[in-house]
Amino acid sequence: MLMQSMMLQFHLIIVNKATITLYLLKNIRFKNVRIVFLQLFFKKNRIYRYKANLIEQLHIVSPYWCFLSKKR
Repeated sequence: MLMQSMMLQFHLIIVNKATITLYLLKNIRFKNVRIVFLQLFFKKNRIYRYKANLIEQLHIVSPYWCFLSKKR
């Protein structure tokens, strides 16, 4: 069965020195996406979870953000 490209909405988080800027990306197409990992580093070492449309969890740990759009 062919899977249609799904319209996903998720949060893009970028950290600049202690400031958190959150960008909303709308209507972005991915073919095989289950989980998007946004990894950031905070001084308090807290884990923030963001729920997104069709995406399970967003884990935040290291100062770089990366998209895992591969089907595992």
